[in-house]
Amino acid sequence: MAFRGIILSHETIREWCHKFAYHFLEVIKKRERQPHDKWHLLDEMNVKINGQWFVLWRAVDRERLEVDVFL
Repeated sequence: MAFRGIILSHETIREWCHKFAYHFLEVIKKRERQPHDKWHLLDEMNVKINGQWFVLWRAVDRERLEVDVFL
């Protein structure tokens, strides 16, 4: 806004946040992917981090999207 020569106060920005925050939250929730009830792949891999071995587990749902990762 300052680039275009429009001067705003912090209070104006705060009011916009209160006015539009709920709408942005709804848009984000709609785009957020939902995990499905069935996992199609549970992948296990051994990883060495700082000289110590760990087991990395990865779960993938039916659309091949990552559901969870556990180290």
